[in-house]
Amino acid sequence: MNEPSLRGDSVKQLSSKDAKAFGYKLEDTLAIYISYLKVCLENGNFNPVLPFSWSDWYQLNYNYELGDIQDVTNNFNFEVAESQEIKAKRGLEYIQFLNYSIERLIFMDSESTRNFVVRVDNDSSGKSSVRDSVSGLLVYLQSKGIYSTPINYQSDLRLISRIQQNNERFLELPKFETRSNMDYDSFDGDEMFINLHEFDFDFNLTQRTEELRNFVSDRNSNELVKLYYNNIHFVEMLAETGNFEKFFHEVELTEDPSLAGSHYDWRFFKHVLQEKQKYFVLHHLIRTWQEFANKEKLIYWLSHGNLLSWRWSGSSFIWDHDCDIQLPIKHLEFLAINFNGSLIIEDPKYGFNRYLIEVNPYFADRLNVDGKNSIDGRIIDLASGLYIDLTGMSTIDDDTGIISDKHIHRYSLQSLSPLRATLYEGKQTWVPHDVDYILTQEYPTGLFDTQYHDYQYLPNFKGWFKNPDDCLEKSLLSVRAFHIPSVDSRDHCIDFTFAQLNHLMKFWNLKAIEEELLCFNKIHCKLPLDQEGLNSIENSTYIEASSNIQKWDLDDFAAEGLRKLVNSFTLGPIPSTDMTVNCFQ
Repeated sequence: MNEPSLRGDSVKQLSSKDAKAFGYKLEDTLAIYISYLKVCLENGNFNPVLPFSWSDWYQLNYNYELGDIQDVTNNFNFEVAESQEIKAKRGLEYIQFLNYSIERLIFMDSESTRNFVVRVDNDSSGKSSVRDSVSGLLVYLQSKGIYSTPINYQSDLRLISRIQQNNERFLELPKFETRSNMDYDSFDGDEMFINLHEFDFDFNLTQRTEELRNFVSDRNSNELVKLYYNNIHFVEMLAETGNFEKFFHEVELTEDPSLAGSHYDWRFFKHVLQEKQKYFVLHHLIRTWQEFANKEKLIYWLSHGNLLSWRWSGSSFIWDHDCDIQLPIKHLEFLAINFNGSLIIEDPKYGFNRYLIEVNPYFADRLNVDGKNSIDGRIIDLASGLYIDLTGMSTIDDDTGIISDKHIHRYSLQSLSPLRATLYEGKQTWVPHDVDYILTQEYPTGLFDTQYHDYQYLPNFKGWFKNPDDCLEKSLLSVRAFHIPSVDSRDHCIDFTFAQLNHLMKFWNLKAIEEELLCFNKIHCKLPLDQEGLNSIENSTYIEASSNIQKWDLDDFAAEGLRKLVNSFTLGPIPSTDMTVNCFQ
């Protein structure tokens, strides 16, 4: 029997026999949810509660033999090195049998100015909340005649987006505010820079617990705030002994000399990915985080290896394992209260990936620094277990104003603020004020080393290549190039296709344009170009090769310089099917 589809013009009615939980594509699940949201809107239900079952969003397996259920729930062997197969099975058992609850579903739409945030009701029965033949969403929609004609979920998503823009109540849940700067307060009135507020770095666990105790005593207080209060109250009691368990666990693997497993969340680990696959997972994960955070006005900036990779080429290092983000602790607290345990659904225009937001409750204790809980939060890719590390930054001494994480990294506010808007992986992000100073302190030779294992930085391409002498024509190694006309694939020294590599080079070229034409920071700011300079840029091959989007208005840039080039040049994701999932993994 052909697999039923809910996409495009191939939609058909599903029988109860068809409506089983396994083997369905994520496009189908997403189409059903979006169609249901549209029905809710049409019936005046602006903030519906959606049923949630892991079987609709994640590939579970009920067919293998399990040992004693007590062993399953109590013995995950975090610290024991095992094979990839055994570790993958342990993670699946956790998701399948311990009924990990999701608090919110967040549907991304790049054409909307807001995120679609929906409450969920967790179904622990194991049945599909979408395709159950008695109570599933699909049965309800069929009763309304929704699937009697072809459905286009992209069209439905656009419709929801348009309606949401005109109705602040729709898919907008109440949020508990913790931040001082909640509107991206600009520096000197320039929206390309964010002025950091000292208040957003101030956090005292005892004082905060007392403040929230008074708030949650009101019976009408937000349930998520009550949950957060219970968590930090528990942390406050534990802080007296400092006896904290490690919250986030990675994968300990046998025969793993490179420690590759240490970069995967144990619950969602399947197997160690190849370098190219890993890059594409992180590429989509980073872009989705940036869009989500910018719409929620979460202040954050690239840090550690990702800040270094941005400085070189405006994109991640191909060999990197994760992404590091720092943010003021009050913004981390905002994320913890309002979005902890939420599942982000990527804009289907770019892929069907799902990302779990999880904040470590021990982030609230800033004094007991033992290394086990230096990571304060993660955004985790469900298909692979790869993640973004979130680190909250707080003041450690009111007199000095030094800002620190729970590890070894310390900064002055002046070195961080104002943040500057830029592009990373083709999408807007933020970097600190004094980038070179911060990087030199952390990586003394990081701004000068042009070789990393088999990778070499090629100035004429503005990016990193693996074994370039074996891959590129000799003539390309010394001339300015904006695309790759040919690649010798001997020894598999380049995994990217021509299209993928040339798209990646657009990111590199845009980074080079920024350095030449934009203010690097408020201290080293170049004067706006005159009309002659603008004309020379407008007609250059350099710009034309960087993007095929519409040209900017010269009059606007004559008045404002080229400071808004960043917003003009946002690019789509690199074309890939490697880990842009359209089916369960």
